[in-house]
Amino acid sequence: MQELCVTNRNLFMPDTIYLQHVIIDSLSLDTITHKLEMLQNGVSKITSSTTIAIWISFVAAVVGGVLVWIGQAIERNTRKKTEMKNSSLEVYAYCRKLEAEMRNNYRELAMAKVHVAYWWHAHQGGGIYMQKYYEEHLRSQAFAREVEKNIGNTKAAYIGHVRKFQALIPLDDSIDKQLETISELTNEKAKDYDISISHEKVRHELVEPDEKELREIYYKNLITFKIVNDKLQKLLKAL
Repeated sequence: MQELCVTNRNLFMPDTIYLQHVIIDSLSLDTITHKLEMLQNGVSKITSSTTIAIWISFVAAVVGGVLVWIGQAIERNTRKKTEMKNSSLEVYAYCRKLEAEMRNNYRELAMAKVHVAYWWHAHQGGGIYMQKYYEEHLRSQAFAREVEKNIGNTKAAYIGHVRKFQALIPLDDSIDKQLETISELTNEKAKDYDISISHEKVRHELVEPDEKELREIYYKNLITFKIVNDKLQKLLKAL
């Protein structure tokens, strides 16, 4: 009977004990739920942090790539500009050289043309050296033609190099007119000496001043060369 009573007390447990078990079970369930929520939040934070880290790495890589590309572009542009300037300087220097060559050619042409007239006058005067004077006249003519050929070649080379410069650095429209002026330059003839003038007077009084006068006339042709070269120089200084 006593055991039965104990068993019955277990079976018919008071309400307070039953409620206590229910509360314990509820607290356990809440705790578990809370832990799961904390775990979920932690996972979410980790996932969020990982995603942010991935994006930061991606953006950093993109920015780094862009900066490298910009750096390479700047380097290429700087190198290209330097190469262009060096090429332009080289062309400009050669144009100045051709201008100097033209001056020397005109100096020689003035001398040659005056000597052509001088030796022809001596030949016309006759005498025992008549044939020798004629040969000197022919040699002077040949030399004058050679110098004129050099002048033509130098003009063509000069125009070509100015065009080469123009391909590197744009020039204004006036350059075409100036180059056309250069291409159409002519070489004035020397004075002829009348046979009535004595050979001594031609030799001692006329040849030297006539050569100087003709040289100065030829030198006027250099004005256009200088104008163009000064323009090239100004453009180079502006770089």
